Amino acid sequence: MTFTLNHVVGELNKNADRILREEFGLTYSQFLFLVHLHSAGTVSSSVLAKNMGVSRAAVSKRVLWFTSRGLVRSGHAPSDNRVLTLSVTSRGKKLVAQMSDHLEQRFRERFNTFQAVDLDELNRTLLLVLDHLQHPREATVTP
Repeated sequence: MTFTLNHVVGELNKNADRILREEFGLTYSQFLFLVHLHSAGTVSSSVLAKNMGVSRAAVSKRVLWFTSRGLVRSGHAPSDNRVLTLSVTSRGKKLVAQMSDHLEQRFRERFNTFQAVDLDELNRTLLLVLDHLQHPREATVTP
């Protein structure tokens, strides 16, 4: 199951990358950067790096690209001028919403004729699996 799930995620990511490149000119990785930052609000680059599971250098390399396109705002923390803070601009928030909606629509269209799987039920099940992985509980044994 683990390998199959990992393979499915890889294929979804490749498809998402192709769709976003064709339709928005951004990669799936760039989209995820914006999604993580949007979810976090205004945060330091080191907090964003930790949330994304990447190095601070990886975040720093992207900041100029996003700020030059008006998608991300950077500044310095009031408490420590050495700390770089980042947030998504209103233009960036609008783009995240458009891209999210577009990906959801495209994947639903792709699976619309695939009656063997209830996508809403699959989503609920995957959310339960994710929650269990993030918050393990002791197994309950039912007699």
